[in-house]
Amino acid sequence: MKPLICHDRSKVSLGIITLSFVLLAFTTSLSQTAATNSGEWTRIESVSKDFSVALPSGDYLTYNENGRAQIWYGEHGRSFAVNMEKIGYAKERFKSWSDPNRDTSNDQGIKLDDFIGRWYTQTSEKTGTQYHWFQFASSHGWYSVSVRVPKGDSEIAQRFIRSMRLKGKPIINGVASDTPESQTVRADTYKTSDLFKQALKQPIGKDLKLEKYLGPPGPTKIDSTIYSRDLMILEKPRPSYTDDARMNNITGTIRLRVTFLADGTIGAIQVAKSLGMGLERQTFEAAKQIKFLPAEIDGKPVDIEQYVEYTFLFIDAETSMRIQHFG
Repeated sequence: MKPLICHDRSKVSLGIITLSFVLLAFTTSLSQTAATNSGEWTRIESVSKDFSVALPSGDYLTYNENGRAQIWYGEHGRSFAVNMEKIGYAKERFKSWSDPNRDTSNDQGIKLDDFIGRWYTQTSEKTGTQYHWFQFASSHGWYSVSVRVPKGDSEIAQRFIRSMRLKGKPIINGVASDTPESQTVRADTYKTSDLFKQALKQPIGKDLKLEKYLGPPGPTKIDSTIYSRDLMILEKPRPSYTDDARMNNITGTIRLRVTFLADGTIGAIQVAKSLGMGLERQTFEAAKQIKFLPAEIDGKPVDIEQYVEYTFLFIDAETSMRIQHFG
């Protein structure tokens, strides 16, 4: 079978990045700096030890299953999220990845040694809340981190961003050193928290029907600054491939509009982009089984609608179809 090449759908132009506090438009006061450095921080390290980041020490929500670790921590209106996944095809996934839930045209590119990545920042005009998100891929894994802080608390976000290390190297050059972290913990040593265990046991909806999405095209306009905790996807089952699609060498992306309910179950599922050959039904069956922790606003779970994409592609001549979820 002739291999097919997955085209790069990223709009990010990768290049060497040197972040500065001016670029990030942060404002810092001496009192904030002192408060930041007075508390203990913990460095979280990937299994392969090629990526690490530091968080304020505290009682983390942790998920650790199937080579994937998620860590979340919230305090004083701030929230920190870390996702580490040990996979060998992370760079291939990065080049094929797109986020249908926002406009990524203004994302900034990162390239450092074995790493490629992207980042963006968002500030609420109404509240001044800042949200910063980073995504990286290396030969060893797939990593994403984010931080959300209220107005006037930007030094905490700075401390978090300064702490990121790609193969031991900071992504920001020429900055003042921070107080060393009190400990370094490998991400896979954390046990899955009870809250995540409960989310994994949520039942599958019985009366769900596959519908056609009739809303406006284009990315969802999500204001990431309003959430106290983002939607956290825990398990994303892969859909089965149909014989007709395989025989016809069908590749591409199916986009579903999925409602993630506040009670932790899947609501409406709508097809926004299709491929035919029965693949929509297969992705529908997979999407019904997604396990997640619902998004929260002011600490209360809320319903949220987001696109979920399933990409079908050939990776080489000797394997059949690899089915991936790049969301």
